[in-house]
Amino acid sequence: MTDATFNDAVTIEQNLVITAGNDVIFDAAVSGDAGTETLTVNASNDLTFGSTVDDLASLTANVTGVTRFDGDLSNIGTLITDANGSTVINTAAIGVTDATFNDAVTFEQNLVVTAGNDVTFNAVVSGDAGTETLTVNTG
Repeated sequence: MTDATFNDAVTIEQNLVITAGNDVIFDAAVSGDAGTETLTVNASNDLTFGSTVDDLASLTANVTGVTRFDGDLSNIGTLITDANGSTVINTAAIGVTDATFNDAVTFEQNLVVTAGNDVTFNAVVSGDAGTETLTVNTG
């Protein structure tokens, strides 16, 4: 598929891989049904989560453009972004077991990342205006 846009809330009931030649957009909340489901998105351009994402065993973003989070992330087992492109975070809270950001990360507001284990940033991390704060709580 070229583009995928989900205007309504999405509940994932089994492991899901979405591959798009261009953009993938979730306008509303994305949730796992039992918290054991995985979501992998492969996109040649951008991936946007316009609302909350919760209750997933893993969330993997393989995106050559921008991966954008505009809502809180909670109860995510493993969060991984690839080294291509960049990630923009416009939310106040991320709750995960583990997170690995392999691309450059820009956060647009004060951000608290709470992880049961590890949070790894493998590229540049910056605030959009330079006045934002980043707090990482692990273990």
